Amino acid sequence: MGEEVEAALALFASFVMEPEQVRQIVRWDMAVLKESPWYKQILEEGLQQGLQQGVLEGRREDILHLLRVRFDPTGPALESIAEGLAAIEDAKLLQDLLVEAMQAESLDAFRERLPKIGPR
Repeated sequence: MGEEVEAALALFASFVMEPEQVRQIVRWDMAVLKESPWYKQILEEGLQQGLQQGVLEGRREDILHLLRVRFDPTGPALESIAEGLAAIEDAKLLQDLLVEAMQAESLDAFRERLPKIGPR
């Protein structure tokens, strides 16, 4: 129990102090910390968030690649679309836009559809 309290205090102290200072004060043992349920939960949540961000970024890149292959756009035309895609955090919406990129008759047609699909 004492080790868990020490880990909790160290966690809170790390918000206002340098990690090395915290380690010196509380004799932080990383092995103990890594066994902590909090550490495991934080690590799991970080991994899940990282995976989700990876999925979103992958879908954005897939859309841009498909548009490049189909319509061979120049930098500025694609940059505005990339900025619009970057604002979308919904994986399903990005999947719908990928289908839209496959079916669009032109880059302009896709661009017109982008704001309409935009944030739900």
